[in-house]
Amino acid sequence: MEKYKIIGIGSDRCIIVSLANGNTIYLNKSIINSEEINSIISEKSFLKEPSISDYDELIVKNVYICLMISNKCNLNCEYCFNKNKDLSMLSIDRIKSFIDLIVSKFNNADRYIIDVSGASEPLLNMKQILQINEYAKKLSVKLKREVLVTLVSNGILLNSENVALLQNEGILFGVSLDGYRYKDNKKRFLSRKLFQKVMNNLKNIENNDFV
Repeated sequence: MEKYKIIGIGSDRCIIVSLANGNTIYLNKSIINSEEINSIISEKSFLKEPSISDYDELIVKNVYICLMISNKCNLNCEYCFNKNKDLSMLSIDRIKSFIDLIVSKFNNADRYIIDVSGASEPLLNMKQILQINEYAKKLSVKLKREVLVTLVSNGILLNSENVALLQNEGILFGVSLDGYRYKDNKKRFLSRKLFQKVMNNLKNIENNDFV
């Protein structure tokens, strides 16, 4: 049985290696021959039970910290796995503690990206997003590394005011759609008027090539 299989190249040009035990590791792009890979796997016993302390030879470029800060949403898509939506929210103190925990576990990363999308519509929680972004900026200064906040919105609340707020604060954002009008309406139960509102919001964003 093969000990490992190279399954791709990462966005930072690292080599993605799938191990026989189901684990996936990311090796520096300079490690390209089988002898080196076998040596790293054997020395660090990745085939048994890899631990964070074993990652000296591995590269950690981007660490994604995914937060489900709220259950609130303004849609009811047929495929949504979060059917029992309520008004519960994570407190900003718990969010900060979780971010600190992940940063402490992966303290050699080049960049930390905090995704606040979760299983909700993040723009319903703009106040909390701004609080997280403020903390991310302070953490970035402390660590001397990038700590970025990002989100994906369904676009309904992406009006000019919210867009300006996100862009001024340096918060990265994207918009999710399920296709053209008919497909999107079918999956998301949007009215024709509401779908067009999302499209108009997108068209009105300056530099929307980057969205």
